[in-house]
Amino acid sequence: MDTKKTLLAEITMATRWGDQDKYGHINNTVFFRYIEEARVCWFNSIGFAVDGKGEGPILLKTGATFHRELNYPTNITIKTYALTPGNSSLPMQHEIVDASNGELYCTVDALVVWYEHASKKSIPLHHRIREEIANRYNLRNMTEPAE
Repeated sequence: MDTKKTLLAEITMATRWGDQDKYGHINNTVFFRYIEEARVCWFNSIGFAVDGKGEGPILLKTGATFHRELNYPTNITIKTYALTPGNSSLPMQHEIVDASNGELYCTVDALVVWYEHASKKSIPLHHRIREEIANRYNLRNMTEPAE
């Protein structure tokens, strides 16, 4: 697994009553909706509409590790990270944590591919994505003490 991880964004949201399953926990499938929202918000924030037109990101694969149960009501923070980009792919990682104490509920790995909708084919990752990741990585390394 890639160890160079760059924080791209954090969003905070509340769990909803309707997100619960029969056992009173947030249903596992809902975690994927939470990370989808975080991922789409990040792409939109840097100028890439996730609208199925032109070119943009599509999700190729994803998987989750559930660390502890999540209940309603809870405010959560979703942290979105980029790993080292490939030619047309962007490995991402998301952490869903308790907004008040940082406890980790879930880690989600996702592989996003840059895609041209008209040709229905992957294309090289947009240079602005690479620049955004590099800028955030360099900024973090300049402001955080070395370990």
